[in-house]
Amino acid sequence: MIVPKYNVVIIGLSYFDGMASATRVQNLFQPLIIKDQVNVSNLIYDKDSDGLGKRGIINNVNYDVIGFRKSNPFTVLSFLSNGIKFLKKSKSLSEKNILYNYDQPNLKNILFILYAKFIGYKIILDVIEDYRYYTDYPRFLTAVKMKSSNFLCKHSHY
Repeated sequence: MIVPKYNVVIIGLSYFDGMASATRVQNLFQPLIIKDQVNVSNLIYDKDSDGLGKRGIINNVNYDVIGFRKSNPFTVLSFLSNGIKFLKKSKSLSEKNILYNYDQPNLKNILFILYAKFIGYKIILDVIEDYRYYTDYPRFLTAVKMKSSNFLCKHSHY
């Protein structure tokens, strides 16, 4: 029997940070990596990189770190460009491609999700928090993230 092979790109968390969310995702994928049933790559946001280099391989997981600076709005262009390049580079021609998004769709990840879907990835949204019930927003960008997530979830068909 031939074992199907999958190519998974994880976004929304660092696979390597050791927190509960990363451990949960590691427990999901590590047994499959060990059995050579899946190739895993991780697109990591700079704020989640915790000392990792810009790109590399750890425990058979390829990763790239992308980010932008709030002080310079033009860095959003390189953030988007580098993320799209990573998705394109990570796509396999011989395996089934899956984008595993560890969060709701929001302004930070929606273009990556749409692009991945456009080029043939199947999309998994691992929704960990329901932002509909948040009423207190400590920062402006947190409010934008949560409100955009609510809007995108309400108007998407997942």
